[in-house]
Amino acid sequence: MLSATHDRATRRTTVRQAEGSFVIWHYKYPHLQPPFINRETLPAPGRSRAILHQIARFFARSHTQLRTMNHPFLQFNPNDEREALCIPKRDALWARRGQFGVPRWLDWEVMQELNQYDRLENMMSRPLINLVGCNRPVYLELTIEFFASYAYEKPVAARRPKFRYKDRIAFRLCGRWHRWSVGRLGRRLGIYTREDMDDPNVFTEQFTFPSDAARDEFWALNAVGDPYNPRMSKASRLKDPLVRVMHHVFSHSICGRMDSLGNCPTPDLIFLYALVDKAPINLAARMAEYFVKCSGRTLSSQIHGGQYVTEIAYNEHLMTDEVLQSLTLITEGVHIDIRGIG
Repeated sequence: MLSATHDRATRRTTVRQAEGSFVIWHYKYPHLQPPFINRETLPAPGRSRAILHQIARFFARSHTQLRTMNHPFLQFNPNDEREALCIPKRDALWARRGQFGVPRWLDWEVMQELNQYDRLENMMSRPLINLVGCNRPVYLELTIEFFASYAYEKPVAARRPKFRYKDRIAFRLCGRWHRWSVGRLGRRLGIYTREDMDDPNVFTEQFTFPSDAARDEFWALNAVGDPYNPRMSKASRLKDPLVRVMHHVFSHSICGRMDSLGNCPTPDLIFLYALVDKAPINLAARMAEYFVKCSGRTLSSQIHGGQYVTEIAYNEHLMTDEVLQSLTLITEGVHIDIRGIG
């Protein structure tokens, strides 16, 4: 038999069994730091520590859930067909609320100190600068609500999809449901200006490589070593130190990866393609697809993209003083120290 007690004063949950007990301690902000085992009170050897650890984490999460998961933005109606589909996603994200990725952005003053400011400014298009430069804070409730409800109807590239007007995106934010086109998403993310939206060609640009051959050729020209392999090619093989720096920036912002020194998959390479070759990339379509994956799918995955959710909320005029006071701040992000990257 298992029994559990929780002391709110010490923020401690104790799980006891007949042959031993162990304690899970809560930090002041339990959603930022996962609990850990006090190894001095582990059960006797021979017991399944892994199973008991999972049981203790369940009790710890359940107490935190009762205390903080009552925010109105996290409530979905199980009797509504659309909202009922969001509940399992919300619960899975809530279980990983201590695994938010910290957004990082480029420090242009450091680039100027390194005499790379002008070169980088010439390499980056204005929409790309707008996208990478998003430095909004990340809020727990907004991010979980958005990703629990987000859906995107990805078009087939060969059919020349109409991104400007067709509503391909659905999500809920601050308790309100939205159905948007990819074009409107690009506007609300701050990628495109009002003048850009008047350009009939702004959303006819490609949103992926035209072919695998073009992708492989781009890698061969800009990296050393073996031919391109989405699962094996390393960003550290890129020739240009400035391109490696920008991959590091992309990895912690618009690509949502934990380690920029690891593999360089095709989504990462598309942004480098836009940077180096000035290829016309539909950034709004890339972000629409990015939101499908950046919240992670496994228990160990980090949750990325919260700063863009906040950007959308501000541009939709949803961030009133009352809303701000009710939200839990996760992180405000940091500048990347690029001096040792190249």
